[in-house]
Amino acid sequence: MKKTLFISLFTVLSLSLFAFLASNTTFAQEYQMKAKGTHQKTTGEFVATVGSTSLRMIIAAHDTDIVKGNVQYSNSSNGYFTGEVDICYNQDGNSSAFVGTVTDGNYGETLKYFKVWTYDGGEGEMADETDKVRVVLYTKPQDCSLTTSYPATVVEGNIQVHTN
Repeated sequence: MKKTLFISLFTVLSLSLFAFLASNTTFAQEYQMKAKGTHQKTTGEFVATVGSTSLRMIIAAHDTDIVKGNVQYSNSSNGYFTGEVDICYNQDGNSSAFVGTVTDGNYGETLKYFKVWTYDGGEGEMADETDKVRVVLYTKPQDCSLTTSYPATVVEGNIQVHTN
């Protein structure tokens, strides 16, 4: 009987402590920051044009404690690659750059890394400019320096560069 009472009391106290800690917003926010990092991110699904070439992309890049994300790219010249954002992420305002490893594609064995630069011109009717993108494949990893040169203009879909 004493053992059952002790286990019941211990369970109630443990659950109460857990509920208190979980409801404490400072504690919860600190935990989320450690788990998710600064959480700047770039996401989008869009079609863009550069000259007579169109490209389709799906991107999700996150500046977490360990950068993460995925890129799917294809163009009207039948080029394609998929990759994992695993090297770096940089963001300033509505511009971002991220670098990762090509996991599949038809650009040959030597082009193993990609770098994507994005520019978010705004959302819907409130947009100041058109969204823009630049994509380059490399033989070795690159840094995440930003650019002001975006040859491809988004004609359908949206790029979002934001902090959550």
